[in-house]
Amino acid sequence: MDFNLDDLMGDGKEGKDAEAALSATLESMLRASGMMLLASRLNSLGRIPDFDKDRLSAFRDFVEKSKTAAKNVVEQFGSHSPVLVLIGNGGDIAYAEVSPFFESDRTKEVFSRIISDMVVQTPTYGLILVVEGWTTAVKDGDPDAASLLSGEKRVSDLPDDKRDEGLSFYCETREGLRISTFISFVRSGGAVIAFKDGEDNEFAKDEETGGRLQSFWRRGRKTAFGSALN
Repeated sequence: MDFNLDDLMGDGKEGKDAEAALSATLESMLRASGMMLLASRLNSLGRIPDFDKDRLSAFRDFVEKSKTAAKNVVEQFGSHSPVLVLIGNGGDIAYAEVSPFFESDRTKEVFSRIISDMVVQTPTYGLILVVEGWTTAVKDGDPDAASLLSGEKRVSDLPDDKRDEGLSFYCETREGLRISTFISFVRSGGAVIAFKDGEDNEFAKDEETGGRLQSFWRRGRKTAFGSALN
């Protein structure tokens, strides 16, 4: 079953007062609809080898293998759809192509809420989120820096000499490990011809971050069952 989450959420033109007045029932419906969509897309991918011996090391190894696999996809097909990989407490792997959740900023927010609740309420050990996107290193004083901060422009709106295309990896575990990596790539005639692996940005366990890098486990709503899993 397919859902249009933007339709469920409205067009955003009702004003801040109306949006702030969304009932708890509607919020639950949005999350339930999104959860059904995600569940319908999850596929099993086996189990991480030797996960029971050292979960953290096994997870790190799996992340590196996932990076290689993602680069192979880009080389072969020229792009990579948004993908979520979930690792269970026993090392079992489930993955889903999650493009419907990346159609707008509003559906991305619903997706973030769903995953946050899911990981604290189920026996999930870790997750990997792979998204194709852009990054930039514009400096203070550059007119584009102010436009990006104000939201007037997106990184994708910048000229090619001020942006890099690539794969964004965000990885997190129940134990507090959080890693963000951006792997940029270069195209020629539409084909990807080279990759530049970025350095892993590993956050301290209690480090506060926001936006896309906000901890899913911290944000999730705990139930009695979910609390017992932490």
